[in-house]
Amino acid sequence: MTRSDTLRGDIAKLQKSEADLRKDISKAEASAASARSNAAKKRADASKTKSDVTRRSNLRAAETEDKKVVTAEKKIADLKHKIAKNARDQAAKQKSLSSAEKAADQATARNDSKSGGKSCSMPGRYPACQARRLDTSKSRNLSLKSFASCT
Repeated sequence: MTRSDTLRGDIAKLQKSEADLRKDISKAEASAASARSNAAKKRADASKTKSDVTRRSNLRAAETEDKKVVTAEKKIADLKHKIAKNARDQAAKQKSLSSAEKAADQATARNDSKSGGKSCSMPGRYPACQARRLDTSKSRNLSLKSFASCT
């Protein structure tokens, strides 16, 4: 695998991670909203009741729901921090990918200029194909077998 392929895979993983984090944020926001509404309902019930015991019970339940809201808000803040880190990582990977692609393009251009504009599919294995074919009168079979994929 080339460096650019590896970077593309890493970017795809980061994007999936970002999607998962966003899904977790929406769940936490829904949980916080539910806890807020439950707390408000308990406070409203506490204000309507005449019984002191019921009022205290509803207020304790409202406080419990408030703690759930605080917990959900902390989780949301943590997830947003993770999304920001993920975005920085994605930007760094994108920058590395563009550099790797540029380097690969330059290497291809360099190889093309050495081979007279014709590229070789196996540049490391058959460097002689850069100079093109062997003398066909002496080694016709070797030329045809070895360099068949280099044209």
